[in-house]
Amino acid sequence: MREAAQVLEVRGHEVTVLGKGPEDVCFGCMNIECKKGGRVFTVCNPRELPLKAGDLVELEIKKSAGAFEAGMSLLLPVLAFLALYCLGPLLFHAPDGAARIGLAFLALLAGALGVFLFRKIKPPQQRPSIVRKNPLPA
Repeated sequence: MREAAQVLEVRGHEVTVLGKGPEDVCFGCMNIECKKGGRVFTVCNPRELPLKAGDLVELEIKKSAGAFEAGMSLLLPVLAFLALYCLGPLLFHAPDGAARIGLAFLALLAGALGVFLFRKIKPPQQRPSIVRKNPLPA
């Protein structure tokens, strides 16, 4: 996937950019955070393009990396839900259905929160990369 961005700061091979993609790029999150303060993130400059603050660049985000992150953020909470739903009666002696579902739902929330916090502490290693420098629009 390709996206446009504006360079905010250059630190060697790491470049901080402000995402300028279309509003429908991240439909899953409904762009709530992006609409508030913009999407500021760090990308790499493997081609060592000469950049300065204010330049417009084109980013490439590998589909495999995005699919892996999306899969992990969805798969882990669902697996936590299924595990506690199936093992709940054995672990907590809660035989009725409402208690099993309640415990499983708490596991789902805890799994989602765990994935979120883990990615805040340890961001993905594979970052988007700058493909080319765009001329400023006239």
